Amino acid sequence: MLVEKTLSCRMQADQAVQQFIARQKAGVRDGLADWHPALASGGRGEKAG
Repeated sequence: MLVEKTLSCRMQADQAVQQFIARQKAGVRDGLADWHPALASGGRGEKAG
């Protein structure tokens, strides 16, 4: 059971990463800054302003 949960979480994480990469390639950045502040500055982690 624990292994299944771990694999499920890992698969979900992989899906999230794949979607994220696809969005980055497509140039979609609007909305991403809401859940990842570093992306607001172009992904370099610089503070805006």
